Parts: sequence; C-alpha cells; structure tokens
Amino acid sequence: MGYRLILLTALVSQALAQAPLRVLLVSTDPAPERRTAIARLRDTLEHTGRFSIRLSEDSPSSAASRYDALLLDCAAPSTNPGAWKAIVSFRAARCSNAAPPAAANELRIQWTNPQHPIAAGLAPQFRTSDAPGPLTTGDTLASSGSAPVVRLQTKGKTRHLETALGENNAVLQEPAFLDIIARSLEFTATGKVTLPPRDTSHRAPSSALRTLIVTGGHPYDTSFYNLFENNPKINAQIDPHPRPYRAGDLRPRHDVLVLYDSMQAIDEQERKTLTDFLESGKGVVFLHHSLVDYCNWQWWYEEVMGGRWYQTGDNPPKWKTRWKHDVEQIVRPVVPHPVTEGVGVMHIWDETYQGMWLSPKNQVLMRSDDPSSDGPVVWISPYQKSRVVVIELGHGRTAHEHPAYRRLVQNAIIWAGGK
Repeated sequence: MGYRLILLTALVSQALAQAPLRVLLVSTDPAPERRTAIARLRDTLEHTGRFSIRLSEDSPSSAASRYDALLLDCAAPSTNPGAWKAIVSFRAARCSNAAPPAAANELRIQWTNPQHPIAAGLAPQFRTSDAPGPLTTGDTLASSGSAPVVRLQTKGKTRHLETALGENNAVLQEPAFLDIIARSLEFTATGKVTLPPRDTSHRAPSSALRTLIVTGGHPYDTSFYNLFENNPKINAQIDPHPRPYRAGDLRPRHDVLVLYDSMQAIDEQERKTLTDFLESGKGVVFLHHSLVDYCNWQWWYEEVMGGRWYQTGDNPPKWKTRWKHDVEQIVRPVVPHPVTEGVGVMHIWDETYQGMWLSPKNQVLMRSDDPSSDGPVVWISPYQKSRVVVIELGHGRTAHEHPAYRRLVQNAIIWAGGK
C-alpha cells in the first residue's frame, strides 16, 4: 500500500510538473501594430506547449493566485507586486523611466552569466536591432557593451526578471528574444528551465509539412500571409493559380494543398493534377472564397469539398448563393476534433455565405449563429482517400489577425497533413 501511494504521488507530481504554466500577459499599449505583435507573441509562446496565456490590460494583485507568472509589456507589475511568485518584464527600462522611444540600432548582446539556467545552452552572444533603455537593479545576466539588458532580482518570494529588449515589434518574434522570455517565465515560476533553445537556423525543419497555398481570382489582404508564420510544423509556399497545376506532379513536392483562390476555368490536365494529389492521400484545406471553385465540376464539389455555390441559368450566369460582408457573429465548435483544439468560441467579424448546397455527409465542426449564414462554417468533407478540411471563414484582416482563426487554420493544415 505504501509503495502504491509513493508511486501515485510521483505520478501526480510528474503530471503537475508537465502541466502548462498559467501566465497573465499584460500590455496596455493601444497602438494597433503593437497589439498585433503582442498577440503573435502570445501565440508563439503557447505553441511551445509549456504555457497557457491570458492577454489582459490589467494586472490586479488579486489575480496572482490564479497564475504561475505575470508577463508585462511596458506595464507596472501591480499595486502589490509581492503577491506574484514570478514576474517577467520586457521593454522594462523605457516604461519605468517614462522615456520616449528611441530609434532602433544594432545591438551585440553577450550573456555575462552563461551558466545561469536561463542562459545555459544558448549561444554566448547574439545580434538584434532594438532601442533599449538602462536597467538599474538586479543581477546582470546579459549586456550590450557595458549596458545591462537582462537583469534578475529576488524580493521576498518574488523572482522578477527584466529585459530592456522588446521595443521594436520585430524583436518579439526573434529566436533570441523568445528564448529570453520563455526560459525566464519557466525559471521565475519553477526555479528551473526545461525548454530547449529555439532553432536559429531560419530553415524549416525537415519534418515540417510542405504546404502549397494557391491564390488567385479574388483580391485579398496581405494579412493573409501571416496565417502561416511561426509554426515549425508548417513550411509554406504561396503560388498563384494556375501556375502550380502546370508545373508538373504536385505529389513529390507537397504534403498539403491550401486553396485560397476563386476560379471556375480548369482544363483536363489541371483536373488530373488535382485528382492525382487527392487520390494519393495528400491533404487539402479550403479557405473562404475557394468554396466557389469549380462549382460545375461535380466530383469536386460533391465528393471533395462537400459544398457548392449555386448559379442561375443566365448567360453569363449569376450567383444565386448570397454573401454578406463584415457580419458580427459567434462561431462555436459543435464536436471535439483536432482541427478545433484550442480554438474555442470565436467572436468574429467576417463574411457569411447563405444558400449553398452542403453535403449531408459532411462532419460539421463549427457553426455560425448569424441568420445570414447557412450555419456550418467548418467541416470535414465526405472524401475518403485523403483528409479534407473546409473553412468558410477568412475574408479579410479581422479574420486573418484573429488568434483563434490563426489557430484554426494551422490546426487544419497539420491535421490534413496527417500529423
């Protein structure tokens, strides 16, 4: 009995040690570019699997018991910073001194305490472009010349790490900065670091899904490109229609096909290229206006996509299926599935479609609550030879920059690729 209790205790301790650390990320900067950069930072940190992060504009000390760490972007720790066990602040120097932002300059940063758990295993020095101010308190872990840029101090039970880096929005996605933030969160919260250094090669890992994104036939915001960034499991290449289908067999070069085009014309060779890709078991993800593709190709809309836009019999034909721009809606998951994991209920402004034919064989994953929508907006198609995901959402910037939509699209690619 005693042995079982010891074993159970060890298993529980191990499970708790591997549970994601709960982090409150506070950013009060109202600039749209900064908000976008902070949201991307949150997504990147969560993709490590080590953190569950809530983004807020306030850090009340009463919330300290609900979180393992407080992450601050140029914000005061709280009215009672001692209530927090772990605090990590970036862009800390400028905000504490209320100094205006300076122009970014090249920095060469050296770890002055390379044996510290936060720095251990990292490159001894790195370059960046930023505008840090002076840090005045704490033990120095890294410096640019004689100026400290990373410092750690302990007050009572609170470990507080400050870095002057992070003024430049681009820095928030650089591997060295992400190492500092992620490893500092882990160390201040737990006293140790288990996260490995991030890959700084800027090459897609060999295991990444070779993803071909086909565009064309419909205007779109360049924010669309951000959907495929900062996920080491996805190696994306974007090519406009019809060039990918005229460049030979897609199967040896791509694992997943993501469609964001809106086309009707397709010749026999192009049809064969698509058919061969699908019948080989390769994955396909339809996004938004690609649902209009090839609405008179029965195999395509009936078996592969599980949906069809209707046209009139006019010459030229007119669309009978209706659409409506910028609709405020709530989109809810209806069944658990890897494609919707971590997405949750979405409050989003996006274009809706109504009056489509939808296959009764579709596995519907998410539905919109707006009456201008047919209801289903994410589904798995009836096609049996490969994994096909259809996502009706995704018209413009408000969708592209929505963290849950980004998660949804990346989940769909990874699942369609068999990962």
